[in-house]
Amino acid sequence: MKTMLPVHVEVDDTVAAFYYVLKERMKLDSVNVIANGEITQATTNAVVITIYGNDQATAAFEWNTKTAKQGTISDATLTSLVDKDSLKTVFEADDIIKVDIGKGGTGQDADFNLMLNFTQARKV
Repeated sequence: MKTMLPVHVEVDDTVAAFYYVLKERMKLDSVNVIANGEITQATTNAVVITIYGNDQATAAFEWNTKTAKQGTISDATLTSLVDKDSLKTVFEADDIIKVDIGKGGTGQDADFNLMLNFTQARKV
């Protein structure tokens, strides 16, 4: 069974963290972002999207609009966050999933939707 958890994010002068709990054991397979308006790359004023693994400390998926990182997220285009190969993408029932939206420098305003894509992770 596949499950998608949509998250709408608006970034202004503050950074944000969101927390979610799933009621069964699930594997986070991928994370996509669709921007409402381009989120441009910048040398200092970047937007950083991080989805943490099951330890809430290790990045599992990430996107950074800083020039030396992943760069621009185009308007109305499906973009896949970078899989960090953390080996921390299986969440037990009632584990907390942390989504962190940060900024480099003063950041920039941004409006986007994240889609966290899960599949059941049954124990064998």
